[in-house]
Amino acid sequence: EIAGHLHPAAKLSLYGHTLRRACFVGNGHRLVLPAYGALTGGLNVLDTAFAPLFANDGFSVWMLGDEGLYPVPTRRLRED
Repeated sequence: EIAGHLHPAAKLSLYGHTLRRACFVGNGHRLVLPAYGALTGGLNVLDTAFAPLFANDGFSVWMLGDEGLYPVPTRRLRED
């Protein structure tokens, strides 16, 4: 299943800095696509809106960067 309505974003702490970017979030059964427009907001992947989608299986996050797509360890994710 592929969806795009939630517009996921990941927030993480890295070397004392906080970074928030659009991301893909999925678990092998579902994939939620990020927003691509500059004016479209992003919903933190830790928001409760994602819980029904990934509650039993967990999820993986791939953050969009300037040079490509980067896997994000879920232990680094932070709430807004």
